[in-house]
Amino acid sequence: MQKKRDEFIKLEKESIALNAQVSSLEHELAGHTEADAIHTKLSQELKIKSEQRSSFQTSTKSIDAQLSTFSSEIGAISSEIRRHEITVKNIEQAKKELTLILGDMTADQLIEQQKNTEHSLVSLQAEQKSLESVTNETLELLDKLKPGISNCPLCSSALNDHTVSHLKSDKKEQISKNKSRIAELVTLIVKERESSTLLKSKLQNISIISNRLSLLEKESTDMPSLQNRKSETELKMSESTKEKHKLSNTIEIISSETERLRIELNKLEIILRKKKEYASLKANLTSLKEKLSSISFDDSVFESLRTKDDQLKLALERLSSQKQSLGSQLKMLRDSVSTLVAEISKLEKIGSDMQDMAILEEQLIIYKTALLEAQTDMRMGLVDAISNAMNELWPMFYPYKNYRALRLSANEKDYLFEIHDGNGWKSLETIASGGERATAALTLRVSLAMILTPRLSWLVLDEPTHNLDSEAVELLSSALQFKVPEVVKQTFVITHDDAFMGSDFASSYRLVRDKENNGETKIDKI
Repeated sequence: MQKKRDEFIKLEKESIALNAQVSSLEHELAGHTEADAIHTKLSQELKIKSEQRSSFQTSTKSIDAQLSTFSSEIGAISSEIRRHEITVKNIEQAKKELTLILGDMTADQLIEQQKNTEHSLVSLQAEQKSLESVTNETLELLDKLKPGISNCPLCSSALNDHTVSHLKSDKKEQISKNKSRIAELVTLIVKERESSTLLKSKLQNISIISNRLSLLEKESTDMPSLQNRKSETELKMSESTKEKHKLSNTIEIISSETERLRIELNKLEIILRKKKEYASLKANLTSLKEKLSSISFDDSVFESLRTKDDQLKLALERLSSQKQSLGSQLKMLRDSVSTLVAEISKLEKIGSDMQDMAILEEQLIIYKTALLEAQTDMRMGLVDAISNAMNELWPMFYPYKNYRALRLSANEKDYLFEIHDGNGWKSLETIASGGERATAALTLRVSLAMILTPRLSWLVLDEPTHNLDSEAVELLSSALQFKVPEVVKQTFVITHDDAFMGSDFASSYRLVRDKENNGETKIDKI
């Protein structure tokens, strides 16, 4: 009866859920009889728009390449113009430097002046050397003119003391004049040498500046030609930019139209999928109804048998308690009797009591073992039922493939959640994240609602999206709409999560209250 009841309730819930889905799909598909033809038409339009956009995008890339080329040309021309402007400035600076060096003279005049200075310097140096030579010779002659000499060392004429004295006087005067002239020549030579050095430096600078000026004039280009080239290139670039702007506007319009068509196609594809789903659900509903009709189950008979089973269990517990009490009284009576009999009878009675106690102990051990086994069987049955329900619900609430199954196991001390990662069962607390634990807790609560309160068939969820990511929230919303009704007839969800606002529940309400002014709660049906 229990197996039939479970199968009957399961099929009944599935039937209710399928009826709800079929009704919902019938409502959604009303007015969409020509969805296939419209889908084909929109697909063709989308293909044409996509090809147009691709063509315009190719043209835009070509224009971008032209704009890049024009930009490079303008940059190169601008660089040439800047180099030309710098060259012009350098030419003007070189001319200013050249004018500053030349002053009122020409380069040829400076060269001639430098040559004259060189000639003058050579003449002065020659005169200096000549005077120094004459002076030295005269000094040697004076050394030879001594008193008592009879002939002149130069002309071999006869000399006397008066002549020697007169000759020395003349030579000394000449030496004094020569030295004075040599001093003048030294001063003149220094001045001429400084003048020559200055002229050489000027001529060298003039040569350097002239060479630089010549090179700069060669580097100088035609500025008007550069300006014309730049203007022409900028005009071409402006025209290409305008053309690109037009193409971009056209592409934007086509893209907007393409996106609109794609959205419409997505909506139609959803409708077409729902049509297929509707046909499948109708077939499943027919099959479920046939299965339900084939199961013979009477709920009143089942409840009567379960009530009798509970009464028998209570009676068994009472009898066991009475048996234990009587056993204790029997022991006390035997102990009292044993004190009144003789020592031999006492010993015999003790032996008899030991045999009776052994029998009683064996019976009590059997009873204890039976109780433990019954408790374990009931506990394991409940745990297995919850685990089976959790495994059915786990794929509804967990959106990923990391963990394939969830179960509840029990030992002598505690209950343990375990998940299967493809390699074996592992403890949930050791590897699961906060969101995965929240999903497991939600699965457990729905399982408990299925197992412990099947006749009530209510499920109330308060903030079920806590610690869930967006994909898990989306899967939970879908499960609450389509999967949970298969096992629970009525579900209430209380949440602050806006992600549920767009879900197609049977009824959705928004509760709003002005907390600052302690206003009343307003209820709006969404």
